[in-house]
Amino acid sequence: MYVFGGSTAVPPPGERPPALFTDALWRFDDACTAWEEVNASGGPSARGRAMATDGPDGFYVFGGRWREDGSFSGEYTLYQELWFFEAATSTWELLSDGEGPSARVSGVLEYDAEGGQ
Repeated sequence: MYVFGGSTAVPPPGERPPALFTDALWRFDDACTAWEEVNASGGPSARGRAMATDGPDGFYVFGGRWREDGSFSGEYTLYQELWFFEAATSTWELLSDGEGPSARVSGVLEYDAEGGQ
């Protein structure tokens, strides 16, 4: 299992959390029951609310949003990128940037293994 990105901000009691997004990638090893941070440079920038799904030999990430660290308001940058992470080589590949579905957050992404798409 992999965990990519998200927000690491902790809100003060009764307040909204500030923007604090990460581009960290972590892998959970079932055999060792332990987490390991994956060093895979060149992948998606820090973001939250991206969509992800497993794929052949890795997983896909689409979309997400980012706002300047520490800010409590203002415009988000929405992403229209589709990335693939290949588990065997721990490498990212940008598959699409600016084509296809519009930029979005909090959607659903599903891989059709039978159809290969």
